[in-house]
Amino acid sequence: MDICTYWGILCPLKDKRVRRPHSLPSGASFLLFTSGGYVHARLGETCATRTGIGSVVVPESAPFVLAYLLVAVSIIPMMWVRLRPGMSPARRQVTIVAGIALRVVGFLPSFLVILWLAGDQIEPMLAMAGDWPFVAWGRQALAAGGWPLAALIVAGLVLAAARAVLLWRRTVRKSEHLGFVVWHYTRSATTPITEFFRPPETARTAHLPRSVAELFTRGVLGSVVVGITEELMFRVGIPGLLLQTSGNLWVSVIFSLAVFAVLHSYQGWGGIANASMLGVAFTYLYFVTGDIVLPMVLHALNNVYVLVVLSVVGWRSSRREFDQRMRAAAVRADVGAPAVPSPPAS
Repeated sequence: MDICTYWGILCPLKDKRVRRPHSLPSGASFLLFTSGGYVHARLGETCATRTGIGSVVVPESAPFVLAYLLVAVSIIPMMWVRLRPGMSPARRQVTIVAGIALRVVGFLPSFLVILWLAGDQIEPMLAMAGDWPFVAWGRQALAAGGWPLAALIVAGLVLAAARAVLLWRRTVRKSEHLGFVVWHYTRSATTPITEFFRPPETARTAHLPRSVAELFTRGVLGSVVVGITEELMFRVGIPGLLLQTSGNLWVSVIFSLAVFAVLHSYQGWGGIANASMLGVAFTYLYFVTGDIVLPMVLHALNNVYVLVVLSVVGWRSSRREFDQRMRAAAVRADVGAPAVPSPPAS
């Protein structure tokens, strides 16, 4: 595969791929191959390009260094452009659209560059993953069909359903407690409040939709874009690039999963743990099936469930708890009973 040099010079290099020296440990070779000039100094592998203004000597590792820089440049803004407490509705919408645009113009070009430089590592990566026992078992079940495949599908559905139910119950519990807090606030407010209102968001809840418009932009459109771009980048692109430079599949997968988890650090430790588990599941599906489409679809559906379905459930649960408290308080006021019911468990 032809690759290009940098600083404005296009140079086809026929079959000049830099390979990892077998005498070096994978970690050491990874550091060497990502250090640009040091690799050139140590290994002495260069290529000369002839241009109209003279001869330029460029390390063969330069395109890979630039690929890593491009990946970093595409990821870092994602950690900065995010929803924060106190944003106005208009600013929230601008931030949501900007985040979607950055994923499209950042992740997709980065993935194409990686595919250009390390595209021939995808098949070897899947072949190496087949040596892992749990991946080999999944592929055997997929190939055999029948009961083994049915058992694998049922196990996946049971785990997914259990997670969905747990998230649903936790959302309802927290939302009901929020409805009680809002109702309790109305009792001490200077101005009488009879309608439910959403309190200011916190750092961990600011990323959740707060309006119908955000349900579409953040919940639906954002989920589809995130599902496609993140799966291409973190399940195919970054592992392939790391495998090209390190030669170690474990290093490639673990580093990619770590970056994927850190990208969700704005959700707190719970968000990091959740992203880690989902990343492992999506990576496993990709290695077993060899098809990235299924992880994309499941990733998008997961985000839609969390950002759309659970958001609507939370809104309705909070308002229902608030309305029930208001009606109970009105009844007690009529009969002269001052007792206040205890709040739901948070």
